[in-house]
Amino acid sequence: MNQYCFIQCIGKTKVPDRNKWKNNVRGGINRFVYVLGGEGGYYHNGEKHSFKQGYLYLIPSYNNIPTWSSYENEEARLNHTYVNFELIPPIISNDVIEFNPHCDPVTNKAFEVFDKIAEASQCRMCNVKEDELQYLKATVIYLTNKMIAEFGAKTLDDKLLIFALEEIHKGIATDISIRDIARKSFMSYGGFIRKFKNALGVTPYTYLKQLRLRTATMLRNEGATLEEAAEKCGYSEASALIHAISTEKASKIK
Repeated sequence: MNQYCFIQCIGKTKVPDRNKWKNNVRGGINRFVYVLGGEGGYYHNGEKHSFKQGYLYLIPSYNNIPTWSSYENEEARLNHTYVNFELIPPIISNDVIEFNPHCDPVTNKAFEVFDKIAEASQCRMCNVKEDELQYLKATVIYLTNKMIAEFGAKTLDDKLLIFALEEIHKGIATDISIRDIARKSFMSYGGFIRKFKNALGVTPYTYLKQLRLRTATMLRNEGATLEEAAEKCGYSEASALIHAISTEKASKIK
């Protein structure tokens, strides 16, 4: 059972103009895509795959699998419900999972409410009520576990690394020490760094940096000031957050 679920964003939309659609989900973020219509899909292992209407797709984190949409005309643009989320334990899979949610009455009923929340949110988490958010988390965990079980995907099962991930997420607003986390996880510092990178593809320092930045970006999108976002995400001051955002944007251009 997943112990932690963080909903980054949710929405129900037809993708906008090609030049306005940002599809840059990065390491650590999983994505559910429920296909309502239009033409779209994803790229994986050098191949272009198409989504099926009425199907749910789980795109796991750490693999940077991009999605695509047709732009032949407005009607052809991908129309979908989506949710980006983090999980602990993280999903360890290189494959996109395709699932028909309507085959299971429990899943289908949950998905009806899920779809209504996505539509009402207008892609802004501040529009999602607390009871709806808790429902979303439970639904995401349920769907993830069901899809993982049916298709043989895996989640990280190393208890020490799972503990370390929980400590990183809990300490995002503090002056967290990776050395202290290694010690609390009963691992040497060097051994912890190697084990973390082998399992998740990035060092714990990079993971923490990405976590802080994407959480701060989400808070800014929801109306938080630079000072508020910086304080909640462990930046010493607003200027440090501005520098981190600028550095991230520059890395995407390269």
